[in-house]
Amino acid sequence: MNAVVALHQEITDTLIGEILLSRYHPGDRLPSERELAARFEVNRGAAREAIKKLEQIGLVIVQPGGARVQRLEEASLDVIGYLLRLQKIPDVALVDEVMEVMECLSDLAVARSMASADSALIIRLKCCTDVLLDLQADPAAQLLARIELGREFMLSSGSLPLKLISNALQQQFFEQILTVTASAGRDGAYARPHIQALREALDKESASEVVAAYHALFAATRIALMDTLHKLSSPETGPAADIKEALTP
Repeated sequence: MNAVVALHQEITDTLIGEILLSRYHPGDRLPSERELAARFEVNRGAAREAIKKLEQIGLVIVQPGGARVQRLEEASLDVIGYLLRLQKIPDVALVDEVMEVMECLSDLAVARSMASADSALIIRLKCCTDVLLDLQADPAAQLLARIELGREFMLSSGSLPLKLISNALQQQFFEQILTVTASAGRDGAYARPHIQALREALDKESASEVVAAYHALFAATRIALMDTLHKLSSPETGPAADIKEALTP
């Protein structure tokens, strides 16, 4: 990262954090380029680039007189990642809402994929499930296989909007959240019956059973994830506190 990019990225990240933490409210005018340059001890070019980035993700609108903060609902999907990174442990309610959307997207993707599945796709999906069912597999390999399983369904769905929306959410959310869950000691036992059912459905090449099995897997993942995040967020001492301490750099 060159110096200019680093300078405006620091300003961008700081301002996004301040907006999301309500230091600035919808309709408020942000400091001018000159004021930002003075505050961060940078040139006005870096301040200008930071404002452009905020405008690109929909957090501000630039008008005569300066940049004004938009309602969060006006922002792009890019803001999800910033919201999740506001705290060490992501906001549980937000995670559940994103998982709800991802669950709907995955149901659609699996149904569309299986409607036109060829032998090559079935083989790739089986490879993913085999890694997930292998008790000797490295946890990192299992994590990658889990991500790849969902990606295979999305990529083979044949729907460009579905792929793009899924990509935007997955890049900001899914890999990060699965990593948090893995770091918290979740052993994946909750998922094994559903992965086994998915493997058997793939063996039979039964589209309806694949759809049902993957839906059950995703629903179980959502429940387990909420349970894990609630424990990580708990202020009580004990195992949850130990986990939180272990996750602290």
